[in-house]
Amino acid sequence: MQTKIGIVLSGGGARGIGHLGMLKALEEFGIKASHVSGTSAGAIAAAFYAAGYSANEILTILKKGHIFSFSNLLIKRQGLFAMKGFHDIYSECFPTNSFDDLKIPLYIAATDILKGELVYFSSGNLSQAIMASSCLPLLFQPVNYNNTLYVDGGVMNNFPIEPLMGQCDIIIGSYVLQP
Repeated sequence: MQTKIGIVLSGGGARGIGHLGMLKALEEFGIKASHVSGTSAGAIAAAFYAAGYSANEILTILKKGHIFSFSNLLIKRQGLFAMKGFHDIYSECFPTNSFDDLKIPLYIAATDILKGELVYFSSGNLSQAIMASSCLPLLFQPVNYNNTLYVDGGVMNNFPIEPLMGQCDIIIGSYVLQP
């Protein structure tokens, strides 16, 4: 029986780029995850990883993205930016936009602000789940998905290990420190 290895990636804003160093090290040691979970910046890295992108490929994609462009600037809204910059990148990188087509099962944590509850996405619209999980309150307008509003999963759980418990023999976590 093969050992099931889970990877958990925390939130952390721009510091989330640190997750790529850990993923690269795992690649170099030939360690492959059977499941992955993430929130906020960790959800972004986890989704690309679950789709089969290498750490170097993820870095290249994120560096070329124009996430904070002026075309995404909102005036008199619930946030300064819309998530359009992210959506464009995800549409290009995840053509089917479905959890079902990922190479590794993925769990994404987001906060339902209307119910005040933590939600784990593992099926459905992949880009909406990623955007919901990484939607920093006040910086981005809340994501409207499945008839509710979502913001950053790190608001309620910045290290979403729970979906992997009982499914994996070993869980490896990457927690990037926030100031």
